[in-house]
Amino acid sequence: MPSFALPVLSNRHTEFQTQNILVRDQDGRLHFAPITRRAPTLPPEILAEIFIHCLPALGFVTPDPAEPPLALCAICRWWREVALSTPRLWSSLLVDFDDMPTNNTDVDLYRKWLSRARGAPLSISLKDWDEKEVLTSVDPILQTFVGLSRQWKNIEIDVGMNLARSIFPVDGDFPLLERLTVSVHASELSISFCDAPKLRQVSIPIYNPHIQVPWYQLTTLRIANISVPGCIEILRNASNLLDGTFEVAGNPPDVATSIVHHNSLRKLSLGAMINQDHNVNPMPVLSFLNIPGLKSLTLEFRNWDTTGAEDVSTFSSFVSRSSAQLDTLALSSMPATTQDLIECLKATPSLRNLKLDPAHRLVNMDRVFSQFTGDSKFLPKLQSLHFVLDPVFVTPFAVVDMLSWRWASSGITQLKFFRFAHGHNQRSVDGALKSHPEYRRLEMEGMELYVGDRSLVDTFL
Repeated sequence: MPSFALPVLSNRHTEFQTQNILVRDQDGRLHFAPITRRAPTLPPEILAEIFIHCLPALGFVTPDPAEPPLALCAICRWWREVALSTPRLWSSLLVDFDDMPTNNTDVDLYRKWLSRARGAPLSISLKDWDEKEVLTSVDPILQTFVGLSRQWKNIEIDVGMNLARSIFPVDGDFPLLERLTVSVHASELSISFCDAPKLRQVSIPIYNPHIQVPWYQLTTLRIANISVPGCIEILRNASNLLDGTFEVAGNPPDVATSIVHHNSLRKLSLGAMINQDHNVNPMPVLSFLNIPGLKSLTLEFRNWDTTGAEDVSTFSSFVSRSSAQLDTLALSSMPATTQDLIECLKATPSLRNLKLDPAHRLVNMDRVFSQFTGDSKFLPKLQSLHFVLDPVFVTPFAVVDMLSWRWASSGITQLKFFRFAHGHNQRSVDGALKSHPEYRRLEMEGMELYVGDRSLVDTFL
């Protein structure tokens, strides 16, 4: 079989004119043409696709002359023409009204930016944390934003009362809207996104009952500052929800509420809004739920007075009623005694991932670690264990004994990941654990271990 030598590409001047590039002629046909230093080296479609990949993968684009897409327009006339004729380059925008100057420079930039997006689906974020007065100069931006509502795809609106009144209500439908975050400090405004057939992901950092969305369509939902009855009612209506996060405020309802049977939910996170006057318990929400398919549950108790324990039997009752085979559980500052915490864990034998941030003054951690040691019926499938603790409440030998037993014992799943994160600089405790021969042996044999400052590690499962 004859062999063919491939030509060697070179940028040396004497050989430059002999190299070819794929170009498109005036008739739209592709062909090879000699490379010249003055001619475009890529077809505009390919160059445009490269430009799009220069944009940030996450978040919204902030106009910056040193960053794409504006920086691309300053390279040469050819790049500028391609960039300005590529709508997707201009379909993402963050507008921070707090940094808006009093002149019209930025206003004109934002309006031209959005005009270049033409009919492309839009991802826009409006920020107004200082709740400034509506300036005449920014009103054209709001008008342009509202006028493009049929192109909204991913929208974040975090504005004060004055700007909110200039935006809402928005008339019409939202045929392209898929993701929505709305935090509006104007409780009297009626805001509806019900006519949005593609909307699946919604976040409402400050819950307002006047904000209406098609609950039954949603698959992901984040809501804060919502009452227990409001939370239950939304879960009743959001029948297709897969992932829900709720931060509740206020006390549980005084009237009887029927159980919500939710067959779609797979991940549920319940927390409590920080309240300076009293503790807010998110657990009563579980009293009204039956979620047989739930795989991940997070309970966060914030601002809780840890000097006294609470009745946590609601947790075990919920797990029993739902017959849920939980895979992941995270409990933060749960006001439970040592025995109550152990009983809650016994109710979830299917767990593979566990994170505990216990109420230190209520829980004997050495006893908890001992529970993980020697009992093959206690969390037999556990693979990942994450503690967030103050090390002064833990005996290093109890930790090492637990790790050794969970690594080598038969009849249980081998513990593969262990993290012990704390919020204080406790080098002596860290050193006692890390220098222990068993700890070092487990690390060498493949157990993934972390002991140290919680700020240096992801504290969530």
